[in-house]
Amino acid sequence: MLLKFQNTEFVSILSIYSAIIREKTIKINFKEKNLMKYFVFSDVHGCYKELVNSLNNAGYDEMDENHKLIFLGDAFDKNRDDYNMYLFLKNNIRNDKLIWILGNHDLYLLNVLYRHFLILNFH
Repeated sequence: MLLKFQNTEFVSILSIYSAIIREKTIKINFKEKNLMKYFVFSDVHGCYKELVNSLNNAGYDEMDENHKLIFLGDAFDKNRDDYNMYLFLKNNIRNDKLIWILGNHDLYLLNVLYRHFLILNFH
């Protein structure tokens, strides 16, 4: 589409977009679409019960295929519920419900576990 702008031929994405919008109204009904809903959290440090309560309060439904978790690291350390946190993360990863970016505490734990594995198996 070529537009006239102050007697000069002027083409840009913005001007084309503006012309299209003026000529045609696009209606989007979000209720018809299955939109993803992301729940983003970080630094839970083993506070499993608090995390689950927060997710429930935010409307997270593990059975809803459009709900996905994004975890920005530091799942472990500083709390006594690390095992339940591990199970929660493992189950959500298996069910393709979780994207996990490791934090420094997660990497520290992996390092400790790896060293422990080496000591047990190679000494």
